[in-house]
Formats: sequence, C-alpha cells, structure tokens
Amino acid sequence: MKEIGTWLLDNLGTLITSGVISSFLSIRITRRKLKAEVETTEATAKGSELDNVEKAISIYREMVEDLKKELNSHSDKLLILENNACFDPECKERKSIRA
Repeated sequence: MKEIGTWLLDNLGTLITSGVISSFLSIRITRRKLKAEVETTEATAKGSELDNVEKAISIYREMVEDLKKELNSHSDKLLILENNACFDPECKERKSIRA
C-alpha cells in the first residue's frame, strides 16, 4: 500500500500537469468546432435571408405590374370620357348626365 502512495506522491505533478494539458486541449478543440458550427449557421442564415429578400422583391414586382395594368386601364377609360365629354355649359348632353 505504501508503494502506491509513494508512487502517487512522486508522480502527482505529472498527473496534474497531464490533466491540465488534456483539459486545455479539449477546450481548444471544442472552441474550434463550435466556431466552425457558428460560421456554418451564419452562412446558412445569410443564404436564407437573401432568398427571403428575393421572394419579397418578386412579390413587389408582381404588385407593381398589376398596378401598372390597372393604371393603364383607368387612363384609357379617362381618355374615352375626355374625348366624349361636352365642355360647353349649354350642351344638352352635359345637362342630361348631371340630372
């Protein structure tokens, strides 16, 4: 029993040093791994963000095209009304429309 105790006391510094070194190396390796995972996650998030922006732009473009068609339709109708309108205050057509 004394031999084990003596051996532990003689090698205690080595055991503590090897424990500290292995803990330090484990922490370094874990930090590198986590850093790589974070970078991968950030890259994926940026890609998703770009996809969302592209989808939003596509939706807005469709809305603009629809509004453009509607505006052109109303412009055509306004042009027809202006061409058929009678601006003479004594015009019978004008009075009949008001009545």
